[in-house]
Amino acid sequence: MLMSSRIFCWRNAYLILSVLILLLAGNAAPINAEDIHAGQAATLDLRQAVRQSMAYSPRLKTEDFVVAAARSARREALAGYLPKLTANLETTNGNDPVYVFSSLLKQQSLASEDMAVSALNKPDDVFNHQTSLDMTIPIFTGFQNEGRVRSSGWALKASESSRGDFEQKVMLSAIQSYLQVLSLDKTLQALERTIAEGEMAVNEAESLKEKGMVLGCDYLTGKAVLTRMKQMRRMAESRRQSSLGSLKILLGITSGDPVLQAIQPLDTMPEISIEELKAEAAARRKDSETARHNLALAESEVKRASSSRLPTVSAFVHGENNISQWGENGGDNYLAGLKASMDLFEPSLGPKIRQLRAHAEQEKEMARHLDDAIQDELQQSAAEYTAQNENLKLARQAFFDSQQAALEVKDLYRTGKRTIADLLESQAYRLELETAYWQARYQATFLYARLIYAAGRLDLNFVEEFTTLVSTDR
Repeated sequence: MLMSSRIFCWRNAYLILSVLILLLAGNAAPINAEDIHAGQAATLDLRQAVRQSMAYSPRLKTEDFVVAAARSARREALAGYLPKLTANLETTNGNDPVYVFSSLLKQQSLASEDMAVSALNKPDDVFNHQTSLDMTIPIFTGFQNEGRVRSSGWALKASESSRGDFEQKVMLSAIQSYLQVLSLDKTLQALERTIAEGEMAVNEAESLKEKGMVLGCDYLTGKAVLTRMKQMRRMAESRRQSSLGSLKILLGITSGDPVLQAIQPLDTMPEISIEELKAEAAARRKDSETARHNLALAESEVKRASSSRLPTVSAFVHGENNISQWGENGGDNYLAGLKASMDLFEPSLGPKIRQLRAHAEQEKEMARHLDDAIQDELQQSAAEYTAQNENLKLARQAFFDSQQAALEVKDLYRTGKRTIADLLESQAYRLELETAYWQARYQATFLYARLIYAAGRLDLNFVEEFTTLVSTDR
């Protein structure tokens, strides 16, 4: 028996030490979803939840492929400055007079008898095996290659900005889902405590009713209030399960439930400057940045299409070896020169340029519309943030008043000056205001994060600061 107790103590000590190590590991890596799939209870803090959602997000992975494709397209455009080398192998046979004569010349095997009239008119068939190399060197592309490089650069920047925009959206969704679950946890804690108090009071009232010291109607009213609180608990449990399911989808968890580390939601909201946030949003919002890059890309394509009227110049070198049979030396020939070309009349160019200009104007108006929408979103977020700050103060005072009122009703109930119905009603009212207070705090915490997102400042550095700000150790 003594040995069993020692083993139990050592196991508890080991467990406590392990938990302390985990809590001290502030920069721990994100929890692997496979740990949860295997049924292990994984504890997630806010920063880990955000990182895990970013690591799993299929939408972000899709954006990664878009960025990779844009990088490859830019490399392809840059390759347009390099010469092009092509190898060719051709084997032919025939007795066409022109073909036979040119093949013998290229093979450097033309003889005097091949110049006879009969041989020229009706030559024997000839095999020609030609191996050749062709090199083309761009000298002037009419600014087409420069345009492709410029456009591919804007396309790459647009894809990177778009990826950053979706990254911020994933972060905000993870923060929102995380806070929703913890808010409902707090609600359930208050419900469990109040229901336990109510059950004790109802049981006591039932015994007093049997002695004739409590009216039946008061008892039934108190019991009805208790039932209503149990219904509230059932609804809160359902909402928590739904919110947890949404969080698990964001984290890529298909089985098992993560254990979320508790936070201390904001009770005093940080001061903000709407003008500073507007300036930051104009400079840092990734969706606005994407729109500007798309506009620059559209304008670049207009410029490139307009310059296609210019001539192009390239140098070329052609070298070939012709033989009639494999293994012979044959004849080596080359041809080198410059080639210039220019479209004198291209009927589709005008409509194409007008189409590209219309697209550029469309991108310009879309960028303006997005900037207006961002400013409106920021204005509304700031107004809601300010209103929530005032609401939080009122919710705090109402909760504290309801606590005091519930205590006073409890004292009066003990002296027989209040009924069991009054007691349960005061507890239910305190519960309602308590949950409203904590929901206001969690809502204020999320609104702060959403305001930072609206200003374009939501990144991993902010997540670290935000996690520290709401830490229970602060």
